[in-house]
Amino acid sequence: MDVSAGLAFLVQSICVDPGGTPLPVLPFTPDCPATRMQTLEDEAFFRRHDQPNRAAARANPRGYQASDSVLWQSDAGPLAVQTFDFGTGGRRFEHFDAGEGDGGQIAAAIGNAFYFIFTEDGGAGRQWFVDPTCYFSSGLLRHEGWLLFGDDIAEGRWTDAMARLNIVYERDACTFTYNRSYTRYRLDTQELSFGVSEGPGARPREVSVEARVIVSEHYGRASIETADHLERFYFAEGFGMIRWERWENLDETHLPDAEARAADFAATGRCEPRPFSERPGAAWRQIDCREWLSYFPVTAPFTVGEYGLQERFSAP
Repeated sequence: MDVSAGLAFLVQSICVDPGGTPLPVLPFTPDCPATRMQTLEDEAFFRRHDQPNRAAARANPRGYQASDSVLWQSDAGPLAVQTFDFGTGGRRFEHFDAGEGDGGQIAAAIGNAFYFIFTEDGGAGRQWFVDPTCYFSSGLLRHEGWLLFGDDIAEGRWTDAMARLNIVYERDACTFTYNRSYTRYRLDTQELSFGVSEGPGARPREVSVEARVIVSEHYGRASIETADHLERFYFAEGFGMIRWERWENLDETHLPDAEARAADFAATGRCEPRPFSERPGAAWRQIDCREWLSYFPVTAPFTVGEYGLQERFSAP
């Protein structure tokens, strides 16, 4: 899988006219004349939102968080920028609310694989993922740590690998210690069901799309049995990241309330089961999940570049 093919799973498509100008039409509908990867600079007419808790669906019809997966043609090469934009609790969609939980992450093609290189959240702030060559490498080569998938990905079966990484909190920093993370990934065709709202107050309609989907699993230690946690990601071709899951191994977890958190999450009704969304073993419990499958029109003129994640990644 070359860079362009891999980025197609990390970056969402946008509908454009013959001249390449974005149109207010969803890219998977019959009314769309052409598509291409959406960039930071493109005007966004729709965004994908997550599901609200079942009991709060009427109060929060747009969910809690909007997420975009767009292309950034950076000086270091093409990068995939994903936003996590909350719009409840006094926060606004289409706006970066600093210190209020908003954030995102950035992925890159490095060598023959794809990696998360940066993340930002309201708790830990800016974080860069580095690998054991950090002190001896430069540019993106320092960031071959959080592996998503490699060009050896296979359709219909798992491919596994052992990643080594750690987190640093300054852009040019390195560290002397690194953790091993068992990683596996696969490619399959799945049916995705999107909710589409055409305007304020409009009743969402359901649109089913068959898409190729990469599932990537990142374990907290060197094996499934010894890992304390799992983060599972779903990347759909033409849509970017559509789902994230967090699981805890009750035999190894550092969270004293993991079982209670799992029960609380189960009560939300969020994130229906998907292919390969099952627990890795008997002691594992799911404690969180977001699935961004609901399209809503933007609330104000907006480009993903205005959210500013790329600027915070580049800042010292």
